Amino acid sequence: MMTKFGRVVSILVLTALVGCSKAAPGQNANAGAQANVEPVQRTAASMTNEAKAKDGANEPDTTPLFKKFMTEKEKALGEDRKLFFFEKEDLDRDGLEEAVVAYGPSNDDLTDIYVLKNRDGQIVQLGDNLNSGGYAVDDIKLIQLDGRDNPMIYLGLTNWDSMTGFNLFELAGDRLENPVYSASATGAGEDVLLDTDNNGRFDRYEQRRYSYDVFYYEVTRTYTLQQGEFVHTDTSVQLPDYPASPEEVVEEYLALGKIDEKLPQNVISRRAELCRYCGVHPGKNVPQVDDGTMQSLILGLEEEGSALKVKEGGSGKSATATLVWTDKSGKQKETIFELAKTGDGNGGRWTITDMSAGEKVAGGSS
Repeated sequence: MMTKFGRVVSILVLTALVGCSKAAPGQNANAGAQANVEPVQRTAASMTNEAKAKDGANEPDTTPLFKKFMTEKEKALGEDRKLFFFEKEDLDRDGLEEAVVAYGPSNDDLTDIYVLKNRDGQIVQLGDNLNSGGYAVDDIKLIQLDGRDNPMIYLGLTNWDSMTGFNLFELAGDRLENPVYSASATGAGEDVLLDTDNNGRFDRYEQRRYSYDVFYYEVTRTYTLQQGEFVHTDTSVQLPDYPASPEEVVEEYLALGKIDEKLPQNVISRRAELCRYCGVHPGKNVPQVDDGTMQSLILGLEEEGSALKVKEGGSGKSATATLVWTDKSGKQKETIFELAKTGDGNGGRWTITDMSAGEKVAGGSS
């Protein structure tokens, strides 16, 4: 974990980045991935022509019709919008080809993305612009998922700085569905679609987080395709060294409990070290501190109605930490943590030995 000063600077920079509509164009942030994990742009297999060969033999060439519509659309969008993507495919496997088209100022800034359909010689647009979110689209392709027959429209998302993600669309009849959207809301993170067995069909994706939404721990969530649907199957957390002070012990204990619903074994083991009392009385008196309060505590920011103060005993082997915060109903809550330093010499570690919680009494400890 970074220092509190570094975290404060980081969160201010990230907040500014999320508010910007576009920073300097950059690359998708997959350079730090494992050796067997490649960026989705490099692993995406091109669509086979089986459907076209099967159903296209009896269908007249619709390309001129699509191109006429696209030319008119490009004119309507304005001079700064050019056509950068056009691909025909039977998206819903009904034997008739649709077309996916994308326009924008450049091929890595696709602002207008549409699905077109031929209805008895007339080209119609299905649904609205697929680029309707807060992030830019810098990549588009048709892909296949394991266990699903219909092709998917893949949109690569970016803020041109510290975030990459993706959005998937599928055509069901004349209705466009959005089965997966994966991108960090904080503007920092890396979401990657994966083909783990290299069969040309994607079967997994990872969400890699490291910002204030996960209290600055490095967290990777894995979603695996099971019976045609993505299911959260694993979470990994890279833990720093054991905290050195009573204050850091309390902060880490609370933060790790909120970092994810599916806690990995190393986090469970660390929390058991941080709070020996909790193994004896599981779940008892554990304060349900909101994310905003936790972020302020970890960053060392002052937040009205919340504070964590520590008083060490004279021997240096005991301490009392008092946490005060305001819950959603506006009531002030207070939890008192008793800590002890176990072991001796450099191997001594602080651990929570008891805690008591309740509403803060006026004029009480703070």
